[in-house]
Amino acid sequence: MALLGSEGFDVSEVDLDTLSFGPGGAAPTRARGRPARDVNGDGHPDLVSHFRADEAGIAPGVTEACLAGATRDGVPFEGCDGVVVVGACGLGFELALAFPALRWLRRRRPRGTRAS
Repeated sequence: MALLGSEGFDVSEVDLDTLSFGPGGAAPTRARGRPARDVNGDGHPDLVSHFRADEAGIAPGVTEACLAGATRDGVPFEGCDGVVVVGACGLGFELALAFPALRWLRRRRPRGTRAS
């Protein structure tokens, strides 16, 4: 998740301990956020944070999620945007990559054998 900075919003002023994402109100993982960097190329630093989808309450069918928090001065903010839920990389993904190779191996005849 990226919290986009702008001329009127400095992400370095965000109190990382107040961030919550999704209907489940998940807290950020990985030390609560990364140092600000410009992820959208607009010249303003942005804050990238990671959240666990299950803790955030983001499930298949969810099309919007909100991020809430406050600045270090205690000014609350909230922003919502569209989300697309995709399957996680796991056993199914790995099998999808391996299946074509397994089919190819099965079709190959062992070397040194002759058809009679």
